[in-house]
This record gives sequence, C-alpha cells and structure tokens, in this order.
Amino acid sequence: NPAPRGPGMKQWLEALPFRVSGVLAYSDPFALPIVEEVLRLTGLTESGNATEAARLEQARRNKHTMQIVLKEAGLASSRMTLARTPTEVATFAQAEPSKQVVVKPFVGGSAGNNVTLLDYGQQIAQAEDVVQQIFSCRPAGAENFPILVQERLEGDEYARSEE
Repeated sequence: NPAPRGPGMKQWLEALPFRVSGVLAYSDPFALPIVEEVLRLTGLTESGNATEAARLEQARRNKHTMQIVLKEAGLASSRMTLARTPTEVATFAQAEPSKQVVVKPFVGGSAGNNVTLLDYGQQIAQAEDVVQQIFSCRPAGAENFPILVQERLEGDEYARSEE
C-alpha cells in the first residue's frame, strides 16, 4: 500500500516491519514533498553535517548529482556524462557497447518527460537530429546548461503519472 499523505504518514512509517534507513527520489517533483516528509519524520535529515545535508538535498533535485552520490555510496549507477554540445553526446554514445543512450535535461523533466532514448548504432541520423533539436530548444536562461547523457540500462522501466 502506498504511504498516506498528511498526518497518517507517521503512524504508517512506525507500522512498517523494517526501519527506513534512507530515501532516494531522484528529481521527481511529485515525490519530493513526500520524500522530505519521510526524511523529517524518520530523522534522516538530522545528520549534524550541514554540508552533507545540503548536498543530499541538491541530489534529490539534480539527476547528475544523484548519480555521483549513488556511486560514492557504493551503489550501482549508470555511466554518464554532462554534454554541452551535440558532438559530446555522439562521442559518449559511440563509446557505449550498445550505441544507445538516454538523454535527460539538466533541469526539469521527470517520470519520462523530456527523457529520450537515442540509438547511435541503428538510427544515427535520427539521433543526431533529436540532439540538435534538444540543444536548439533549451528554454531562456538554460542555453548553456548541459544535458545528462547516460548509458541505456536493460530492464523494466517505470514512470509515475499524475493522472
């Protein structure tokens, strides 16, 4: 059962057959309020280290920083790069065994929004066109922001929808 929102969440957490020892939310804006409430209720934000707390707060809102935090914690995470040009995207993709990569906006996008799978092995021209469009259509103020490029991981894909 999903966690209840509001006052019932504390009782729900206490009734779990395990202790919550950490929370990962990536940068899903729908999940962040729930995650932050769970962190507050479980005391996981009270490490006493203000610098680390601020870094984890940033990681929950930044896909690239989250991947770095995962790697530093010894958890599996995807190969990645921040690309500032279409050439950097293509170079990373060509080095991948599958030649397939996922591109994500540096800011914004969650639950699959603005996330694109590119195939530089079978559909090079199409991949290059999509990347060119991504770089030419960044919103005002984000023209110099890189995009996150990650290896394509095999397996089930999940996305949350606010229907």
